Amino acid sequence: LHIDNISIDESTGDICYAPTSLAVSNITETGATLTWDGTANSYNVYAITATDTAFVQNGTNTSFTITGLNAMSNYTYGVESVCGSDLSNIVTISFSTPCTAVDLPYTETFEATSGSIACWTTDGPGNWTVGTGDNSSTTGAFEGSLNAKITHGSTGDATKLISPVLDN
Repeated sequence: LHIDNISIDESTGDICYAPTSLAVSNITETGATLTWDGTANSYNVYAITATDTAFVQNGTNTSFTITGLNAMSNYTYGVESVCGSDLSNIVTISFSTPCTAVDLPYTETFEATSGSIACWTTDGPGNWTVGTGDNSSTTGAFEGSLNAKITHGSTGDATKLISPVLDN
């Protein structure tokens, strides 16, 4: 038996436990509230992207209100316990902000540059996609080259394509 590369470090006190029960609530188009359970003296909050982990705040509360978010966006935040000079592992949570109401008049082109395609939903058994033409012909789009297409396999069933919330 051979063991190599062992490191023993001195702790400044008790074990620094990571926060538990990390949750996100009150999600709006521009903000959200993080909450967690923990027994540490303070907590570090981080905004986490695919390429970076940015420090946001250190505080003693077990909640943090995030502001300045963008609608229709995905976010990941992390929290770690601070116990003197010791830090726990970072616990993360991901969430998405909802769509904003769209002002009238409103035109949807279904082109890749549309900012609201992700806000369209369906009600019914069919699936919807964006593409050229339709399932039975090469009908062109009203504007641009793409349009919405609904497909379903059963006859007699109706599927509705539902627009984002419209604000007059």
